[in-house]
Amino acid sequence: ITVLTTFFNANNTIRKTIDSVLNQSYSDFEYLLVDDGSNDNTAEIVNSVKDKRINLISSNHIGRAKALNLGLKNAKGKYIAILDADDEALKDRLSKQLYFLEHKEVSLVASNAFTVDYHNKPIGQTNFAATHEELVSSLLSLRPFPHSSVMFKKNHVMEFGGYNERCLKSIDFNMYIDLIQRGFKIYCLKDNLIKLSIYSSSWGVSDSESLQYFYGFFALVSHFLYQKNGVRIMHSKIDEYEVIKDLLSDWFYQSKIHKSSLGKKYFKESRENLRGFKFMGFLRFLGKAFQSDPAFLSYRGVKVRSSDINNFLEYASKNSNKAYKIINDIA
Repeated sequence: ITVLTTFFNANNTIRKTIDSVLNQSYSDFEYLLVDDGSNDNTAEIVNSVKDKRINLISSNHIGRAKALNLGLKNAKGKYIAILDADDEALKDRLSKQLYFLEHKEVSLVASNAFTVDYHNKPIGQTNFAATHEELVSSLLSLRPFPHSSVMFKKNHVMEFGGYNERCLKSIDFNMYIDLIQRGFKIYCLKDNLIKLSIYSSSWGVSDSESLQYFYGFFALVSHFLYQKNGVRIMHSKIDEYEVIKDLLSDWFYQSKIHKSSLGKKYFKESRENLRGFKFMGFLRFLGKAFQSDPAFLSYRGVKVRSSDINNFLEYASKNSNKAYKIINDIA
């Protein structure tokens, strides 16, 4: 096993993350940490921990997808366990996931999680489905399981080059879609095997441009096109990719999906204010949530239907001859 953590300026959280890995009941692993160009003292904290299993790689600020791929390139393990720099692995995480991968015909196994706030106070727990079919259904509704919880077979993910470096956000989601497109099986253990930090400024949550949902929806568009005509637009020629991306930018920020994503984002911020007894902030963000999407409380995640993908593809086809040819696979 290689446990892989990438970080950028994580000096407030990295020590508890490292300690949670070193305290695993299964001890035969490599712990690879990739510094994505931090300008604080996170690397010094890592170097202060004396354990032969730890290997620190430093780079310029190359972005998370490239940092993850740098980790994969240097990882010695057959299995890769991801852990973000503000999360914690519970004691039996590695042993349970390793056992599952070695005894079941799956390529990736995730788990459920205890959720905590910035002060490590409990919020609740996740409740993701278990089976491949249920998880695929959730993914196609833009409801992914936590990246920090996954362990996967390195050689299967490297079949498509690892993480897609075109993605600024939803890097993990796009990797899951790449796996299932190639017929690999995924599974989620019911056990809570990590502590997942959820707060508005955490890495992956802070997202003023809704890029998490933009690149997530982009992955669904790509998956739809692959099923329709075998085109993997997220991996296609750069000019074809850029045409679809530019059209999606025009369409997405006027769509119900974007309004839904804002509703969910503001609601999370309202709850965070409430937990901190900041009642004016709670009311302000709650009002913004209802203003963005009055129905945001009536569904889980962000509401995405196949009709949304069809609406975008129709828009793209009407507004670009090149997009029309790509969508309909016309040479």
